[in-house]
Amino acid sequence: MKGSLRGATLFRGLAPVACLVFVVLLCLPPAAAQAAAERPPVGIGIIIDGDAEGEPSQMIRARELLLQGVKQEILALTRQEFDVSFPPEKQLSGEWEIESIRRALDALLEDPEVDLVLAFGPLSTSVACGRPVLPKPVIAPFLIDLEAQQAPFDGQASGRHNLNYSTIPVSLKQQIERVRELVGFETVHCVVDRLIGEIEPEIRARTLRLTREAGALGVPVPLSTRAAEALDALPDDTEAVFILPLPRLSPRELQRLMRGINERKIPSLSWFGIDLLRDGALMALSGETSLPRLARRVALNVQRTLLGEDPGASSI
Repeated sequence: MKGSLRGATLFRGLAPVACLVFVVLLCLPPAAAQAAAERPPVGIGIIIDGDAEGEPSQMIRARELLLQGVKQEILALTRQEFDVSFPPEKQLSGEWEIESIRRALDALLEDPEVDLVLAFGPLSTSVACGRPVLPKPVIAPFLIDLEAQQAPFDGQASGRHNLNYSTIPVSLKQQIERVRELVGFETVHCVVDRLIGEIEPEIRARTLRLTREAGALGVPVPLSTRAAEALDALPDDTEAVFILPLPRLSPRELQRLMRGINERKIPSLSWFGIDLLRDGALMALSGETSLPRLARRVALNVQRTLLGEDPGASSI
């Protein structure tokens, strides 16, 4: 009986202590919430060249899939170290105008809530590569041609502070020489989006120069959003067609373009796209791009940047 009384007395003495410990434990934040509170916030801004005008082109569809994959990969890679967000109001469209793209880049580079910029488009990439000074990291996975777009290059990296881009290593001159060996031609008509031809004249100029070096005369054929613009411009004696990137041409119009070229039995060379090979192009400079692999590559460069590595030193 005395033992029971001593036990009860001891329990009554410890009860307040136990309650205090319980309250303290209850007030402590969960480990996940505590870890989240310790992660520094990171705001990522995005520039796209322009929105789809009607049915989205294959390049725009690929851009949207890649952007979605990049976001997922970045969040997966950085969730232990950073609280990354992609504010919708920080995704800006250049509306297919070079000055609008420049203003969009300026706005994101000056925005204190944006820590890093993704340039999602060949025109946005060109604008970023043309900046001698970038106050914030810019990651650009849409470089079409390193030399034509005057992108800085130093070994395996851009070599420019805060700039990282991705490109496809192809030799335009060698590919044209290869096609000439197969079919033989003296003149090749180069179909190019009118905007790229006007905004990035260096791409067109270099294409024509390399075509000359490959032994052929290049003739530019601009179009906007309708295949008929190019088909009507091709003369009856067209020997070959070189199709440059057409970011605004819908899949239906692209098929019309290829059908019109093939019906006239004109050999064609495409800069990008396995889809054009399926539609009847003779050759493409680049094969099918693995979007998941490219998304992972971009996300890894973003992660390295957030961890302190200069994007200009990261491999391209």
